Amino acid sequence: MREMERIVSSCVRRPASCVWGTAWRLLACAALSGLLDGGLVAQEPPAPPAAEPAPSQDPGIFARVDPSVVTISHERAMGSGFILSEDGYILTNGHVVMDVGDGEDPKAVSRRITVTLSDERKFQARVLGHNLDPDVALIKIDVGAERLSPVEIGDSRAVRVGQRCFAVGSPRGMRRTLTSGVLSNIERTDLGTFTTVLQTDAAINPGNSGGPLFDEQGRVLGLNTYADQRANNLGFTVPIHVAMVLQEHYRRHGYFRRAALPFFFAQETHDPLAAALGLPGHGVLLDFVEEGSSAWAAGLRSGDVIVRVDGKPCPARTRTDLLAFRWDLSTREVGSRVRLDLLQYEEGTWKPRAVEMELEEDTPAPAIGNQRGEIPEMLYQPLGLGVRRIVPLARYAFDLATDRGVLVT
Repeated sequence: MREMERIVSSCVRRPASCVWGTAWRLLACAALSGLLDGGLVAQEPPAPPAAEPAPSQDPGIFARVDPSVVTISHERAMGSGFILSEDGYILTNGHVVMDVGDGEDPKAVSRRITVTLSDERKFQARVLGHNLDPDVALIKIDVGAERLSPVEIGDSRAVRVGQRCFAVGSPRGMRRTLTSGVLSNIERTDLGTFTTVLQTDAAINPGNSGGPLFDEQGRVLGLNTYADQRANNLGFTVPIHVAMVLQEHYRRHGYFRRAALPFFFAQETHDPLAAALGLPGHGVLLDFVEEGSSAWAAGLRSGDVIVRVDGKPCPARTRTDLLAFRWDLSTREVGSRVRLDLLQYEEGTWKPRAVEMELEEDTPAPAIGNQRGEIPEMLYQPLGLGVRRIVPLARYAFDLATDRGVLVT
């Protein structure tokens, strides 16, 4: 105790420069002598500073995926793409390789497409197949015996809203650009597309088209397709599971060989509609079945509700469910048979019924709204008009009395 009093007295008499050293001596004495009475308590040394946050993973992801991302250019456009296989197969958007030209053929592609790898080497590419909806193209470059660095394919059916993602491409021609964000929506259905699409707030600009959207592990979730230029952070991506089906069709057939049950219009049975119809559940409601069509011959009628396909339930309660039903049928083999379990309304009640029919190849899509369609147009410039073939969908879309003749555009 006398030692403690001596130190305190000494500290008071000394100038401020000695206070810090003396304070530590006080603490040491208190700890050694066990002086806990009188308000003096042993103190812990100051805590170490908080650990720095872990560094961003973006640079690591970019280093892994950069060799797999390419720039695609031709005389009319520039976009992005990614390497699908070591021998030079590359996925991109259909509109990236498209050549609008004189507008006669909506499926025309550019005659000279250049692919630039991440190491600046350039190759000429040929188009093996492409679509505008879904907006996917498969191109091929000849690399000889060299092996390229393909991407790793992710599962776009297992994504979640809020999941972090990264877009890599050539926005505005600025090659090897990475932007990051999250998945804002994983089943966008209100854009008029053939399938649901992913929505992201990662920056997507002209030139990003056809480039990959990666997850945090560097796996591809989809093909970046377009962004709403009137808004901020509204980008849209074709899911990779859709693109992989199409690239398989391109390799086998050179185009997307859609299967169909011609000819009917359908819609989902949302809760209010199902309740109004007195349905025991949900299914695909057939709004219209064309009389004399294959669907009609098989026994389908307007007002029927499809509840199972080959024994698998199809509870089309939402637009997402309806698009999934359509995608399932259209990606089956043309010529294969399918069994449909229906509910038909007879005598005031819903009665079960089953039909079996063969899937046919779908007709080319007509130009409707913002969709360019797939039907060539013959232009007669001196007369100021063009003509197109009439397909069943065009007949009903434009309220034509017959499918004979041609559609004047």
